[in-house]
Amino acid sequence: MISIINRTSNLYDSDQKAIKAIFDVLAKLNHQCMVVKWERLTS
Repeated sequence: MISIINRTSNLYDSDQKAIKAIFDVLAKLNHQCMVVKWERLTS
């Protein structure tokens, strides 16, 4: 029973890391888009 719980929490941890990584990438892409839009607006 304990080994099943350990496996589940390991999966959960890696899922959390994957989700965080995806959000980090999206945030960077979004930031770059905003910078490009701002440069177009102000030029």
